[in-house]
Amino acid sequence: HRDLHSFPTRRSSDLKEQKVIYQSIRKNLNTFYPALIYGVTGSGKTEVYRHLVKDVVEAGKQAVILVPEISLTPQTISRFASLFGLDAISIINSRMTPSNKLYSFHRIKKGETPIILGPRSALFTPTEQLGLIIIDEEQEHSYKSGESPRYHARQVAFKIARQKGIPLVLGSATPALETFYAAKSGKIAYFELKERYKGMQLPSVKLIDMKNEPGDFSRELITKVYEQQKSGYQSILFINRRGYSPHIICKHCGYRFLCPDCSVTLTYHREDHTFECHYCGYSIPHPGQCSKCGQAELDLVGVGTERLELELSELFRSFKIVRMDRDVTQKKGSHAAILEQVRSGEADILVGTQMIAKGLDFDKVRLVGVVSADISLNLPDFRSGEYTYSLLTQVAGRAGRKVPGEVLIQTYHPEHYILERVREQNYALFFEKELEARRRFDYPPFTRIVRLVIRGEEEEKVKDTADTLYRDLKNAGYAFLGPVPCPLEKIKKNYRYHLFLKALQVAPVVKTLKKLLSEKYQKIKDIYVEVDVDPVSML
Repeated sequence: HRDLHSFPTRRSSDLKEQKVIYQSIRKNLNTFYPALIYGVTGSGKTEVYRHLVKDVVEAGKQAVILVPEISLTPQTISRFASLFGLDAISIINSRMTPSNKLYSFHRIKKGETPIILGPRSALFTPTEQLGLIIIDEEQEHSYKSGESPRYHARQVAFKIARQKGIPLVLGSATPALETFYAAKSGKIAYFELKERYKGMQLPSVKLIDMKNEPGDFSRELITKVYEQQKSGYQSILFINRRGYSPHIICKHCGYRFLCPDCSVTLTYHREDHTFECHYCGYSIPHPGQCSKCGQAELDLVGVGTERLELELSELFRSFKIVRMDRDVTQKKGSHAAILEQVRSGEADILVGTQMIAKGLDFDKVRLVGVVSADISLNLPDFRSGEYTYSLLTQVAGRAGRKVPGEVLIQTYHPEHYILERVREQNYALFFEKELEARRRFDYPPFTRIVRLVIRGEEEEKVKDTADTLYRDLKNAGYAFLGPVPCPLEKIKKNYRYHLFLKALQVAPVVKTLKKLLSEKYQKIKDIYVEVDVDPVSML
């Protein structure tokens, strides 16, 4: 094991920056010290993590390292196991059997494994001598629980770190707007890594206008993918939509296949020959004809990862193409197996959803292609711009980790300011413009939001309850928006209305809501009111 207390001597400035960051945080290992490390993709944030974890382990304490996706754990494990060995690491995630989780908990509690690694639930492991918490890719929405209790791992980590008197290190190339604002305001320590590790350059980014392109792939993207394979390099093609086609429409009468229990269209999955709902799991075999008029002219509209994989296999018949999305990663060990095919060079092209957009490090990936950058741009959510910028920047960062790389982003809106900032790879400009909009409309970080979702199977009853809740809260003197139907108005047979309260302090709001809901609304039969403090999604 190499000595982690001294960085290797190199000329490149990124190593100097890393050393300064490491030493600054190291001096505060025995105090509550929240810090953000903002570093461009590939800047070597993990090297700083490893130095800090080494110090904590040698001091006889434990470190919790959070990653946003289970798919990232194999690579993260290898980075720390190379220094500490596999026996020093406990993996905690929701896919573990209860017996395996209990066994890991016993080892952690006894101090046999000083490193705890996993998604947000790993934060709650029974550590006896916790000395450090690291949250990698801290901006990710997966750190917020979508079900009760609706906690955000970042907020819980702040609370634990404060109670324990230990550092909390947040890392990202695209920090959450609230986190970056807190760092720039001096509320938490701020560190920046401006260059890629070992002097590598960021990939070049180009926007491709698809208005004059036939099909799903631009001519330039096809050419570039071919060139990479012939030169011995690999490509990643990204689209944040799984399945074969997200819309099925009858050409004869225009009928759209919708989920009967959710207000969303069914997605066609070619491998299973089924129409599926990605929200409730409803599934039917491909009917072969329109359910309304009986005609067999069904049109498959839109593109998902499954369709991309098939079209690529027809374009590049001799290429090895692998796909990574939720549909193909259900089996145990499937994540690691797919990643190994890419890492070993066996695969020429990796197709995937947001599972491949962050944290992955492949030596031979020279090209990243974003097939459709417009999917998330126009979501009815004030965070849609932030989410799009982060996602595209993160996936672009998979290119050129060891060799000069390039990124091609296909879009029908190349003039959009979010895409321009991605092309420029300029988070500071994005932050300033987005912050200006947040300030103008009084959104976080300038206020806190509490979202109330009223749901039930009887639409009129849901609407009436939402209106009554509106009046009660109006009398209490709170500023809010709504009530209106949720963008996803119906999920799992439940109609949904929501309203938002804005406040500088949420504790008084929560206290009022607890009293009001327990005295009145919890007694309404078949109506449920969900309270979400600091929501990350408005859908």
